[in-house]
Amino acid sequence: MSNIMDCPYGHRFSKTRYGTICPHCGFDLDTPEKVYVSLRKECGLSLKEERPVCAWLVCIEGARRGKSYVISFGENFIGTDRDNEIQVLGDEKML
Repeated sequence: MSNIMDCPYGHRFSKTRYGTICPHCGFDLDTPEKVYVSLRKECGLSLKEERPVCAWLVCIEGARRGKSYVISFGENFIGTDRDNEIQVLGDEKML
């Protein structure tokens, strides 16, 4: 039996090292949600839109005061880099 797992979002990871939770997006392959996502994939429906909003991060000081950032289901990286899910520009502390 292979220890390589395939996340419905296209990520591959080691079951031995990470268990059933994808280290890239946080999707747990051992939940009823797996059936839902698998059916969406089979029907050709988008998976990207299905990361529900869990919270908002709101800036309360500085140049970005009042700006809100969406925190979605799964892993979210915060920083100034374009690859981060939450990109905060203009804050030297974020570097």
